[in-house]
Amino acid sequence: MKKCGMKKGSSIFIQSSWGEFYKYTGTPVEFIETILETIGSKGTLSMAAFPKNKREPFDVKNTPSNAGYLSEVFRKYPGVKRSLNSHHSVCAIGDKSDYLLNEHHISETCWDERSPFYKMAQINTLIFMFGLDLDYRRPAIWHCPESLLKDEIPYYKQFWKEQITCQYTDFEGKVFYHKYLAIPDDFNRRFDKSANFIKKYFDKSKYKYLRLSNLSIKCFETKYTLNRILELARQGIINYEIPDPADFFDSAHKK
Repeated sequence: MKKCGMKKGSSIFIQSSWGEFYKYTGTPVEFIETILETIGSKGTLSMAAFPKNKREPFDVKNTPSNAGYLSEVFRKYPGVKRSLNSHHSVCAIGDKSDYLLNEHHISETCWDERSPFYKMAQINTLIFMFGLDLDYRRPAIWHCPESLLKDEIPYYKQFWKEQITCQYTDFEGKVFYHKYLAIPDDFNRRFDKSANFIKKYFDKSKYKYLRLSNLSIKCFETKYTLNRILELARQGIINYEIPDPADFFDSAHKK
């Protein structure tokens, strides 16, 4: 992680499959504490903590994370805070944790300008993906353009056809309700083969693919990644193959 740029003061976001750490001899807590020691008091560590059922009442203190074993251990770690969002909650600890989390409960979608994911790019968080080779080839920030461009590019507008009212219970036990836009469960969408997309359109110095024994490691700079995807989208180069972008762009902007 240090070779990928992690240092004192870094903001780090982790997506992981702990089952792939089978040659690691430490515990999840030791892994978390080593990172916190490395980034120091001015650093920030965050992980996804979305629930299993995104439509059920969400209790920020008690609803388990469905984002993997490491994220559930992290959710319970002393001092960790969590965003109030039933669709894609995030946990964080450190200097920028309040900045990342404090507006997620009033987001129009879970990926917009108030979300932790957009804010990660504003402080150039490093996203690390451990052991995620097949179904999770893309960093979490990959979804932000769906929200950020929905009123600018008709292609993205089609994603947001459903409004959900969710019940939240905050850290003080207070219950409130919030309406947000959601992508319907039956909406058929599929990313393009992201490895080819990244190799074709990304600056190779802004991401890294590594392997430590059996463990695959990917690292992305969020500021560059988000800005690059937005730039490409405005050129008609969309990182989805379903729905077909060609249906929404003229011949000059087809992929």
